[in-house]
Amino acid sequence: MPDPDTLGAVQGLLQEVLVAKDGLGPNQASLLILVSIPPVELFEGSETGDPRLLRRMEFPRRLFRRTVEAAPNQHPIPAASEELDRVRYYVSFAADRGMPVGAFVFSRTFHSPVYRGYEDRSFGILNPLELLDSSDTEIKDMVLGWLDSGEKWLSIIPPRSVLDAALMTRMRAFFASNRRDGCLGSWASLETLAEASVAGLDWLAPVPQASVPLRSNEVGRAMRGLLARWSPESENTVEVWRKLRNRLIHPFGEPVEEQVIWDACRELLSASGRVLRGILRQAVV
Repeated sequence: MPDPDTLGAVQGLLQEVLVAKDGLGPNQASLLILVSIPPVELFEGSETGDPRLLRRMEFPRRLFRRTVEAAPNQHPIPAASEELDRVRYYVSFAADRGMPVGAFVFSRTFHSPVYRGYEDRSFGILNPLELLDSSDTEIKDMVLGWLDSGEKWLSIIPPRSVLDAALMTRMRAFFASNRRDGCLGSWASLETLAEASVAGLDWLAPVPQASVPLRSNEVGRAMRGLLARWSPESENTVEVWRKLRNRLIHPFGEPVEEQVIWDACRELLSASGRVLRGILRQAVV
């Protein structure tokens, strides 16, 4: 569960929710999304046996307001859930770690608080070494940088664009509950970018609704080109990853060793992250 401070902050948004509901259309839903990192307290032992508080660190928060519209005859709440993931994924990508969010999701007839990412926060967002090696001001500036970057990207990158699709796919892999999905999702993110490159699409262009026929060797060459530019240490592993992907999705093949999947998952997550950051520097000025 979230910390009491986050619970109180989200519940404090209820009055705004109740007022805003009346202004929504039948196919609309809105979200008040609070990126809220639980406070961290560091203790040390004492001669009496009672722990002594050394440091308490509270982090900057950021509130995102979003309104989405569903297609005719469809309920807007699923679209709101997708937008909640989008905000969390973008800020988490900026931070290179999972960021928790508390939110109110509401339509004209429904409202509910939602919390994501608080399932395993026993050690906090930052590791102890980051806390010990940085001052409060340095840590707050770092968190503000994550929030600012995530907010900037959300304001510039269109939903369902090439870059948005690749980033969302990569972050689903980042949050995947098993290594197989993490591996396949990271590969799919790179493949999305490579296919767009072959098709001559701008990174901020919409993903084509109809599939574009592409040759696999062209996509492979484009993927190696992306890696050569932004993750050169991974350029020569494309064919290894492709073969592993084929083994993972083949229903009747021999099982792949967990260590092989784990190693590839880490490499693919790192490589896809570096490529996406390179494209973000290029596409989002």
